[in-house]
Amino acid sequence: MIAITKPSFIEEYAKTSGIVIKLTDEKVQKADQWATEVIKAKKTEGHHKTDSRSTHKRFLTGMLGELALEEVLQIPTVNWAIGKSTAFKSPDLKHAGFDVGIKTVNYGMFPLVSKNPTSAEIINIKISDNEICVVGLVTLEDIKNYTNDDLLFDKNAKKRKTGFWNLSAAKTFKSLDELKSLVFPEKRGGTFI
Repeated sequence: MIAITKPSFIEEYAKTSGIVIKLTDEKVQKADQWATEVIKAKKTEGHHKTDSRSTHKRFLTGMLGELALEEVLQIPTVNWAIGKSTAFKSPDLKHAGFDVGIKTVNYGMFPLVSKNPTSAEIINIKISDNEICVVGLVTLEDIKNYTNDDLLFDKNAKKRKTGFWNLSAAKTFKSLDELKSLVFPEKRGGTFI
């Protein structure tokens, strides 16, 4: 991990070149309803009891990021299933053949990542419920190197999470083929899954 002073979100976000996706009100409403149902289903899980602050906002933000990514990739990325957290431990895009997760955070905040990451992540910034900036793909190596515990506001999260700050490390993509070339660089010019 590279040690630095606490970074500025505004400065880091200004270095990015992501694309802003506009979501319809209907998609936002569907995501909002889904978040409400997820909370009902998860309220008995231990870590949701201890980390219940802003739960609806967190689930809604994550789902809005997945919906925006679906617009970019033009493939299904959203999993509308509701169940125990243990059933959702694999990276978000595993079903599409990518060992890649999706992290979406509100504008002004840095994404929280695992202290022991196992996959690359697509970073999204929620500008508003209807506007999501798909910043880009961050490699596992970058996730391991550019984190800072000072970016966490919740002491409960510090046990398993840390803040990823180097938004400019994200590699922008505008299509499924561009994402494939970033995730599988050895297959450039060849066939993909």
